[in-house]
Amino acid sequence: PIFFGLPEQAPVPSLDDFRRLVHPDDWALVETTMAANMRGEAGTPIEYRAVLPDGSVRYVSARGERRTDPDTGDYLAGTVQDVTERKAVEEVLRRSEERLRLALSAARQGYWTYTFATNVSTLSELNPSSPGFSDAATSMPMTDFVELVHPDDRHIFDGRVIAVYAAGESESFDDEFRMRMADRSE
Repeated sequence: PIFFGLPEQAPVPSLDDFRRLVHPDDWALVETTMAANMRGEAGTPIEYRAVLPDGSVRYVSARGERRTDPDTGDYLAGTVQDVTERKAVEEVLRRSEERLRLALSAARQGYWTYTFATNVSTLSELNPSSPGFSDAATSMPMTDFVELVHPDDRHIFDGRVIAVYAAGESESFDDEFRMRMADRSE
């Protein structure tokens, strides 16, 4: 198959030709990894940008290892996979997550999830600039999550909410309740 924009029957590129196919900012990573592979270190996959002959840039994931040929000696063998589409999707997701984080922060809101199988709740970062909130999502047993709810609002989590979901009677939850801050302020 055609890869790196080279014709299907093209000869294996020389090291200099290969270097020209790797984005200049990524060459140090590729060179260091190839040297480690030639020393026999485990072939850990790396991702780098390939510059095709037409000037377009593709992201690739590569993994190599040292092999020995009794006639020609040691050489590198491995795989290269075009991951450009995956990288584009990751970038869209990263931007979407950043917009969500900014919106939640501006609204001084967050979100929480509950996993029935593990009885674990995950509480999002709730505007880290507010007093008492952490700057990262936190997972905890549901009982610990309920402890963060204001005592006057805990009746919302009296078991019937979880039972409704467990029975498949509802797929959503829409209620308001107050949360106590990490510093126990309200």
